[in-house]
Amino acid sequence: MIIVLRHPRPLQLGLCAGRFELPVEDPRLQMHTLVTELRAHSLARIYSSPASRCRVLAVLLAEAFGLPLHIDGRLAELDFGEWEGRTWDDIVTQDQARYESWSQDWQQASPPGGENIADLERRVAAFVDTLPQEWVLLVTHAGPIRALKALLESLNWQAAMSEPIPYLVPMVI
Repeated sequence: MIIVLRHPRPLQLGLCAGRFELPVEDPRLQMHTLVTELRAHSLARIYSSPASRCRVLAVLLAEAFGLPLHIDGRLAELDFGEWEGRTWDDIVTQDQARYESWSQDWQQASPPGGENIADLERRVAAFVDTLPQEWVLLVTHAGPIRALKALLESLNWQAAMSEPIPYLVPMVI
């Protein structure tokens, strides 16, 4: 009874953008397709990450369906701390030791000043525990979607990370 939708594609790829605000493609360009696809479900509510790349789309969808919109910080992307807003290439070259340490133990370690996968999974699990027993749409990021897959589809994180999470494609979880 959960449909997830990843935000529109960022205009600049290659950035570490967990909590970093970045511009995305105009979601209005896909509204007709999204509304048509989502009409197949009897949506009761829409929830969104507070990030503008999710929130703007969620507002448009809530208006299109006449549904209540709830902004919830537990749907935010993984917090990458000091790496936010930097390019991954820059992180790899300028912060090589910490990047290598994190990438070798990404399931347990945190980026400098950020959160780890367990933190993300805990807050997403706490969010899921509050959901009503009706069809809901979550407009969010790849990280929380993968956490939902780990929690609700019993995937381990290796499997969850190997599955692509496309932009603007509704998926039932």
